[in-house]
Amino acid sequence: MGKDPAILFYTADFLVGTSLMTNEQVGMYIKILCHQHQIGRLTEKEIKIICGSLDDYVLSKFTQDKNGNFFNKRMEEEAEKRQNYSKSRSENRRKGLKNKEKLKETYEKDMKDICGTHDTSYENHMENENVNENEDVNRVKKSNKFIPPTVDLITEYCIQRNNKVDANYFWDYYQTRGWKVGKATMKDWKACVRTWENNDYNIPKGNPKKDNKQALYDLIESGVLDE
Repeated sequence: MGKDPAILFYTADFLVGTSLMTNEQVGMYIKILCHQHQIGRLTEKEIKIICGSLDDYVLSKFTQDKNGNFFNKRMEEEAEKRQNYSKSRSENRRKGLKNKEKLKETYEKDMKDICGTHDTSYENHMENENVNENEDVNRVKKSNKFIPPTVDLITEYCIQRNNKVDANYFWDYYQTRGWKVGKATMKDWKACVRTWENNDYNIPKGNPKKDNKQALYDLIESGVLDE
């Protein structure tokens, strides 16, 4: 029997099985179980050496085989379950490695047929896959960076919405402020256009200097723009 360092220990079952034992008998019982798990079935002499003496009630928890050796049936069953479990895990790992090697060989063979003398190593392929994935992530991050619109784009959007927002005035206003809304960088210029549209922030007709200045004051006082 292999020297597995552990088994499943069912505490509730152990407490029930030892409920009529003294503390000394429990100590003897657990020592015999541990030695059985590590070295296998025990002779009467070995049990006496382990415990210092023999106890009939403790020995009643063990079965004696045809050779006169003592063993606890539950201990053997749990040890065998543990061994079988460890063996199946090990076998699964070996199968996994085999499948990986087979996949690698198949891939390199197929790539060699297709590419001829080109690099067909599976590792390089997986490395390139990771590089491409990182590039895609970086590309997405870059695409989220705000890009100021041109006057033409603003004009086209205002025409589509049929509003009265002056595209040149809108562009000049935010261009001089580094395309910031308050202290934060603008994220959606179309949303800002719609805000101007909803609040009728267009350049009034009449005296340009006076009316433009008044329009700016109106924007500030409304809380949409900072001073």
